[in-house]
Amino acid sequence: MVTPDWASWAQTAPAVPVDEAAPSPSETNPPEEPTVNYEPSIADTGDAALQAALQKTSTLFLLRTRARTTALGLIARAQRDTQGMLAALRSEGYYDGTLTITIAGEAPEAPGLADRLQARPADGPPIPVVITANKGEPYRVESVTLVPRGEGAEAELASVQGRVTLPKPGDQARAQPILDAASAAVEALKNSGHPFAAMTGQDAEIDPATKRLTARLFITPGPFARYGVPVVSGNTQVKPALTSAITRDLAGQPAAPQPMDEKRRALLALGVFDAVRARAADRLAADGTLPVTYEVSDRPRRAIGGSIAYETRYGPSFGAYWEHRNLLGGAEKLRIYGEVSRLGEGGFSSPSETMNGKLGVTFTKPWFMGENQKLIIDLYGVRERLDPYDRDAVIASVQVERPLTEHLTVSLGPFAEISRITRNDVSNTYHLVGLNGTIRWDNTDSPLDPSRGYRASALLSPTWNIDDSTPFLRARLTGSTYIDMSSDKSSILALRGSLGTVLTSDNSTLPYDRRFYAGGGGSVRGYGYQRIGPRDSNDDPIGGFSVMETSVELRQKISGPWGMAAFVDGGAVSESGLPSPSGMSWGAGLGVRYSTGIGPIRADVAVPLNEQPGDSGFGLYIGIGQAF
Repeated sequence: MVTPDWASWAQTAPAVPVDEAAPSPSETNPPEEPTVNYEPSIADTGDAALQAALQKTSTLFLLRTRARTTALGLIARAQRDTQGMLAALRSEGYYDGTLTITIAGEAPEAPGLADRLQARPADGPPIPVVITANKGEPYRVESVTLVPRGEGAEAELASVQGRVTLPKPGDQARAQPILDAASAAVEALKNSGHPFAAMTGQDAEIDPATKRLTARLFITPGPFARYGVPVVSGNTQVKPALTSAITRDLAGQPAAPQPMDEKRRALLALGVFDAVRARAADRLAADGTLPVTYEVSDRPRRAIGGSIAYETRYGPSFGAYWEHRNLLGGAEKLRIYGEVSRLGEGGFSSPSETMNGKLGVTFTKPWFMGENQKLIIDLYGVRERLDPYDRDAVIASVQVERPLTEHLTVSLGPFAEISRITRNDVSNTYHLVGLNGTIRWDNTDSPLDPSRGYRASALLSPTWNIDDSTPFLRARLTGSTYIDMSSDKSSILALRGSLGTVLTSDNSTLPYDRRFYAGGGGSVRGYGYQRIGPRDSNDDPIGGFSVMETSVELRQKISGPWGMAAFVDGGAVSESGLPSPSGMSWGAGLGVRYSTGIGPIRADVAVPLNEQPGDSGFGLYIGIGQAF
């Protein structure tokens, strides 16, 4: 006989894990009443999913260490678990299953059990609590059907049926796949512009004779709707014209969650809001559209920041900036920044000999010309005192940066530079103009500590030397990938590669700072900065016209915030314009990582495997963020 058993089937919904369970009143004990120590266990059921479901619903397991209890409290937990675990049995398709719990070999209802448990020695072995599930034969699916409700519902539901995976006849009658099918149907309808789609009913029948379950899930699509004109509200000093430009094209789009969230993320990407909340109305407007509101709150308009790093040969480096995040009311950012480095050789007592520095100002305007693109204007001066050359320069650049997709960004713009470069006491002044074009791909999950995804960038910079009318073209391609070998981000394999070349009709006129160099942090650890490649008779690097670099790094979490890394870096600089692995210099080392809220603090020690005269023998590199 087919037995309607909706009440029973409704309990097949997986029981909510008792992660936040609190002791019941019967478990609240006077301070003087002694507590008991117990050890719960579940007899093997032969079904791993059932085993996990039973443990997730058990207060005996969860509260054992969170809240100690008395003998009476232990009995109360066992009695409460009996009903919850029976529901777990049904949720896994075992409708005929039974469950028993014994405490020290006795049923929880045994007369005098509490006294006997309380009388056990406090320092004795834990009280054994054994849970035994006699699951019986599992029920199978006869059919699971989505039933449309409402005007036009049949056609709407049919349009998304292909995106729903229903349990097949003969599958074990577990609750989760059945409920997942209903959720998938509702989600597909919402993504198709039905914001109020819902499961509005369900019924089921089980047949004990055939051990089969028949379920019907009632789906109401609700009306199809489009978004109305979005409203941006909140305490903000950002001009409405900007927020309207970002959100206005949402109006008229099907009322699906994704486009609404895309606008939320676009507002957040301005960098002026500390929070953006998207809220759709719970009913349609009179014109049939769905009102949507973005509630925003401003970040502090001004901010300061800094950075610090260390490299063995050159000592510490420091950076600092001040910025205004909403300069003109349109989320324009003005940043003034400065950097000093290479303090380790001459020190603060004689900075004129060795200190490098950079001082500049950057202006960024988002949504330039009413489009999703940035205008970036940069003006800065640099002072470099390096082994290959000394350089003093002033550079101005203008860039327009535009995202083409969520992960792909392009930028293009002109630059101009005046520089004076000195090498071997011979100085030359250069007047350069050109274009910088960049394509970047980044689908990693973190800018400072990625665990998956890819990064790739291609830089192309055609440049004209005004002084001698000589053009040259500089190009560089860099890529990296991150592989989570543990599935929990505890073991990450990071790989990096980079190729660069410069093409010119006259190599002798190419400024030394436009040549390629390798070595040091961010390149090949274990070697001094720019020390890899051709050298002159004074053992100073002269650079090359192409470069090849590669890195392999294993990042392993150890305990809590601590981790370590093992790595091998390699690099070669060639005097030809074609990158080649010939003459690769290799470095290897170990590092320590300490995770913080702003990224990992990194300390690496590396040694050169192809040491050359003048190399220090090892390098120590300290910074924030992973090496690449």
